Amino acid sequence: MSVTLHTTHGDLKVEVLCESVPKTAENFLALCASGAYNETPFHRLIPDFMVQGGDTSLSPLNTADSPIPKGGTSIWREYFEDEIKVPALRHNARGVVSMANKGPSTNGSQFFITLKEAPHLDGKNTVFGRVIDGAEEGGTLERIEAVAVDKKYRPKGETILLQKVTIHANPLAGDQPPTMSTVTYAQVRIVGRPNANFLVGYPGISATLPRIEGTVELRPLHGVSSPVKITLVTISLQRRESIHPNADSVAKKHLAAPRKESTETVGKEMLLYRCHAKQAHEEIMYMDLPFVIFIPFGRGGQETARRVPPASLQLPKRTAETFYELVVTVGYGDGVQKKYAHLVPITRYDTLSTFGMYNRPESAERVADHLVTLGISLPRWSYGPLDPVSVYVKLSPNPDWLNKAKKVTVKRIEVGIDEEVIYNHEGDEPQRKTKTLARKVETVGIKLPEPGYITNVVLVFPSHDLRDQDGILPRSRAAFPNYAVTGFTTTAGLYKVEYYLTVKASLNGAKDILLKQPIVACPLDHAACKAEMEAIEQAARDAAHVNSDNPLLPLATIIKARDADALRCLGIAMVAGVKKPLIE
Repeated sequence: MSVTLHTTHGDLKVEVLCESVPKTAENFLALCASGAYNETPFHRLIPDFMVQGGDTSLSPLNTADSPIPKGGTSIWREYFEDEIKVPALRHNARGVVSMANKGPSTNGSQFFITLKEAPHLDGKNTVFGRVIDGAEEGGTLERIEAVAVDKKYRPKGETILLQKVTIHANPLAGDQPPTMSTVTYAQVRIVGRPNANFLVGYPGISATLPRIEGTVELRPLHGVSSPVKITLVTISLQRRESIHPNADSVAKKHLAAPRKESTETVGKEMLLYRCHAKQAHEEIMYMDLPFVIFIPFGRGGQETARRVPPASLQLPKRTAETFYELVVTVGYGDGVQKKYAHLVPITRYDTLSTFGMYNRPESAERVADHLVTLGISLPRWSYGPLDPVSVYVKLSPNPDWLNKAKKVTVKRIEVGIDEEVIYNHEGDEPQRKTKTLARKVETVGIKLPEPGYITNVVLVFPSHDLRDQDGILPRSRAAFPNYAVTGFTTTAGLYKVEYYLTVKASLNGAKDILLKQPIVACPLDHAACKAEMEAIEQAARDAAHVNSDNPLLPLATIIKARDADALRCLGIAMVAGVKKPLIE
């Protein structure tokens, strides 16, 4: 299966891998068949990397009657999921054709063609084709690459235009190809309460009844006033996790197993609307459906549905990540069910350093041989970014071997903070990776006195600056809150992150002693934790008036096509048999 892209700089013949990535191929071929790609520019060109195009919103077919969202969209008018086929399909050569996206499963209409191998894109973008004619030396791809670009990598001085597409042996030719104008689905939007966040309460603190409140809005997508045939509407909160322990190594990530992913529903799926049992569907003009989803806050033992969900987190290089989506499922009259996802960041608040359980002193002792005992004491054991970590260290001689113990020389005391990530911790072969975040060495160089050696070591819990090089605080990503730490204590389904305070006493005349004491890393510093306490108390008082079994919700607004004056809700009036904008 192949297509020819006729550009202003020559032709590119592309082999489309229909069997390997059927959904991506269907979307690409249908857009080609409908003419959606005709007269669209290759708007981005990065030399020695790739050239990108396929923005159907720049097509002449984009009209006011059926507007295409900025950036283009798929034939289903929504993002569709990735079809990652690593290691079979990789960005390992010049002329690989792949889907452009803004993150996991955000594919629309845009695609790019590599100008050289790009292994860092493997596992992130869906490869669906390769250039079989036009990528050779002196060919079309080289002529495109020679175009000058500005600082934003936009073609400068001349336009690279995709004029039309010729499909060879189109597998869709026997059927009517889906086009941008024949898809008749609803426009679905999820909005929170006015001037408030989706998330109400504090996840991890049961007294605040953590929950997500909002409204699902459904409107006609095509023709503005065309009714939508709907059978049911549901909403659920889904947790998506993935791990790739070797993603931080350029060499290993291509040889190791592919990224492991999992998806779970948090709490219960909520039914918002179902048409009458005797009807196949209901023609809807306008629909506002309030909802509330309670986030589990009990331990729940082995019942995963009742466990407190882990916080949204993405470790460096995407070695592990957890994010949440509100997923609305809409059933249409033709039997098709479509899912619409909206990212929701979730933070846990049960590790705040101001809680009493973390402010009890913790102590531990360790003996390497019979001569010296290493003891430590921590005044508290939950820390956030830039919090001081104070460690009381004592080396005590064994009174039964005092003469021999007094000959021991204390060379140095090392104190460090270690991060340990355990991948697949509930599986058969867990994989551990440890790195030291902070370290302080105190040189001693004295004989161990009879009362023992006592010192207090203070180091600062590490953090990273949220501001960029220009001092500007960037906008937080939709899936992940901005944290001043690279990670924190959390336990997810596929991975676990733990932190340890490591104290090592290097001795002469006795074995070195190493002690690892578990601590809790919090995403907020101690001052921020104090500032949250008053709001948490207020949220707990507000939650006392909420009945989790039967929460009080605003009434749903459902306007059907057969209702009198149904067009009024869309700002349209019927004047002499013609639909016109409504003027109040």
